[in-house]
Amino acid sequence: MLPLLALLVTLLAGPVALEGQADAEARANTVLGEALERYHGSLVGIQSIEMEVLQMGMPARMRMEVVEDPGEPPRLRPVSVTVMGMEIDPSQADFPGGAGIFETPIEDLVGMYRYVGEVQLNGRTAHHLSFTDPDPSGMATEMMGEAAVEFLEGEGGLYLDVETFDMLRMEWVGEVLHEGEREPLSMIMVSEDYREESGYRYPAVTRVETDAARFSMTDEERTMLRAQLDQLQGSIPAGGLPEGEMGDMLAGLQGQMEQFTRMLEDGVMEIELEMRNVRVTR
Repeated sequence: MLPLLALLVTLLAGPVALEGQADAEARANTVLGEALERYHGSLVGIQSIEMEVLQMGMPARMRMEVVEDPGEPPRLRPVSVTVMGMEIDPSQADFPGGAGIFETPIEDLVGMYRYVGEVQLNGRTAHHLSFTDPDPSGMATEMMGEAAVEFLEGEGGLYLDVETFDMLRMEWVGEVLHEGEREPLSMIMVSEDYREESGYRYPAVTRVETDAARFSMTDEERTMLRAQLDQLQGSIPAGGLPEGEMGDMLAGLQGQMEQFTRMLEDGVMEIELEMRNVRVTR
């Protein structure tokens, strides 16, 4: 009788598991739909958003316009980016504070997430959604660059505030195939200290940590970076940093050098992004 009972349990558990999976996907789709609706609604009526950004100690300025194509929800488009006084291609700019997931059409997210439940995260109640796709918002692509890496398996988590739908945390832990070897990989993005300016919500601080730097450069690129770091080290005054914009730029360089040195030695990259003086034009 025991083998027969075990068979019956197995047969019955299959449909129950599929039904539970469908319910979890449906609940996740509902939560994501509400989050995207809230985000897109906050952009209605906005012409542009300007902000000062401090990334790894480097000062930058960014200006984004709101684009509203017929039949499409409003979206942000970077139009001007200046880093340490130098203009860069706006199309290469990342959406600050992990906003990239909210720029993704809901059709591209349906079926990718499963609802896990509500959890407490840094004093806030959050929806916890799980996913297996390593790159639902482009975070992995941003971290990995052009590295020849194949994502094998893993699991991620997305945490959204239950009231405001602020993205509080995104994470992925799994394995990748790099040069024929299976390697562990982790990526974490945390956004906090949310503020609101003229109806637009944004995290004042976003932190990203990943060990993907082990795969993001070739040996030749590593050698070149070490030489550049040595050259930069020699350009910083030994008697201390000057005041003003030049001092800020040199301080940014020091922060970059420390980060790149750790990246070369340990393969770990930590990025802190601060958004300041956000100005919204309606």
